[in-house]
Amino acid sequence: MTVTVRKLKKGEDVSGFMRFPWEVYKNYPMWVPPIIQQVKPFLSGQSKFFNHCEYDLFIAQKDKKTIATAAIFIERNLSKHCLQPIGLIGHFEALPDEHKGVGQLFKELERNLTDRGVKSIWSPFNGNIMYGAGLGADAYDSEPLFMMPYTPPYYQAYFSRNGYAKHKKLLAYTIDLIDLKLKRKINYIKRRAKDAEVKIRPMDLKNFKEEVFRFSKIYSETFSKHWGYAPQSKEETFEMFEPFRMALEKDFVLFAEYKGETIGFVLCAPNFNSVIKELNGNLGAMNIFNFYRKKRDIKKARLIAVGVRAKYRKQNIAPLLIANAFGSMIEKGYSTVEYSWVLKENIASQRAVSKFYGKLYKSYDVYRKNMD
Repeated sequence: MTVTVRKLKKGEDVSGFMRFPWEVYKNYPMWVPPIIQQVKPFLSGQSKFFNHCEYDLFIAQKDKKTIATAAIFIERNLSKHCLQPIGLIGHFEALPDEHKGVGQLFKELERNLTDRGVKSIWSPFNGNIMYGAGLGADAYDSEPLFMMPYTPPYYQAYFSRNGYAKHKKLLAYTIDLIDLKLKRKINYIKRRAKDAEVKIRPMDLKNFKEEVFRFSKIYSETFSKHWGYAPQSKEETFEMFEPFRMALEKDFVLFAEYKGETIGFVLCAPNFNSVIKELNGNLGAMNIFNFYRKKRDIKKARLIAVGVRAKYRKQNIAPLLIANAFGSMIEKGYSTVEYSWVLKENIASQRAVSKFYGKLYKSYDVYRKNMD
């Protein structure tokens, strides 16, 4: 059977590429589809992100049937920040037992990347670390939480057989909000900080854009030395947040202030995946009412990021932010929160999770292949 690998032309309809995961995961009940109204414009290049990123989409077919897809990204800000030309392969999907076709796809992806000077390839990595990274390494019997990936077990073999080595391990922890020990810990942290000059406040949704810009500034400072970080403009950060403006819980996104200065944040979100899955990834106008109606039944949340400006990091600001966010979740009847993801080598963050009785329950692998 003949395998062909084709690069989509700029401006070509990406619907077939975008819809392929529905074929891959039709027998995987834990998979959560992407939001169509987000992923289609992104794959079409309609994002400020592409002001500093080159990309191409590829489809591998066997006898005119799609068997695998992938995108390549050359994120100039990431390469500049890491001081080396890095290529990324993302949005990788493939049917099982298609080693020959997947091998041909990888060769074509690598040829395109090395022709543009890339020396090291990271994958899966969807252009920006916030857009998704990693292959599921375990816990295939549980659904991913909001903005976290789900991949079938056989993907690991596709990468290893094509010369990719495990590069980074990403960890996910689960925290039981009903646990009395946790509630006592939250109350203790709040009491201890009662007389401190640090103020914890919720996100002001009426001044959403300004708040996102405030978040962007602290995020850039806090995460600039973390693996996978790439500089981005505050307008680009706003573009990522804006679709969820009305869905966010304002007291799940908190800021810490000291003498009028914003010094830290915690970013949490309800697990919208439970609703996205029920609506099959379609959050179009006809389903918006259903989305908000079903959103009330969500009882799980995800802690996405917590950051504190460097000179305040020894003042227990991060635990105070987390305690307040978890307290808000408990008040709203939430039962579980996932703290994800944490790099395996980030011992400080793992210790922070353990203070809230977090238990490791999932992990993800990002692969790398050096091309020189």
